[in-house]
Amino acid sequence: MDTTRADVVRMAKEAVTWGCAAVCVPSYFSRDVALALQGTGVSSCVTAGYPMGFSEFESIYIEVERALSHGVQEIDAVFPISAWKSGDIKACDRWLRELFKRIQGFNGKLKVILETGYYTDAELRDACDLCIDSGVHFVKNSTGMGPRGADVDIIQKLRSYLPDAVAVKASGGIKSRGQALELIAAGASRIGTSSASEVILNHGLCG
Repeated sequence: MDTTRADVVRMAKEAVTWGCAAVCVPSYFSRDVALALQGTGVSSCVTAGYPMGFSEFESIYIEVERALSHGVQEIDAVFPISAWKSGDIKACDRWLRELFKRIQGFNGKLKVILETGYYTDAELRDACDLCIDSGVHFVKNSTGMGPRGADVDIIQKLRSYLPDAVAVKASGGIKSRGQALELIAAGASRIGTSSASEVILNHGLCG
């Protein structure tokens, strides 16, 4: 929560050294992370609607397009769970499709964060269906701020709900290489962690 510009530069340098897939930072630092990773082969990524997805949809579009215009390549967008829980399913569907379309306009990737600790199994399956229909690239299990982090059960569940074309990113409380490898075996294609130096995958999976 107290990330600084110096932290972003440091994380970028470390990610290149460790062979991470991407560095994900708050959208305030979109220009900084894009510049720090330009030409390195490590993707720049920012969060949108972080941490709870409470923002109005138009605000998310603006946040995302500004980041992409600064050169950011990937977006981790928090699914609007309050709108979803309020029954605004069609609005969430339209939002997701529009967000994907705008990101595609910049040749970017969209990772949707479902804060899985707040969903029933039925709700989670339905939310995954929306993600599938909209064409998202990844579904991520947590912001790391919710009541449930990454565990084998939730990653297996997401993997079973999603086709192979939609990858799964595991995030939340991942602190060791052993834990990361268990999550990869469960179906995660990427590991989101602030402890990459402890995990040290060096296979392009962090981020």
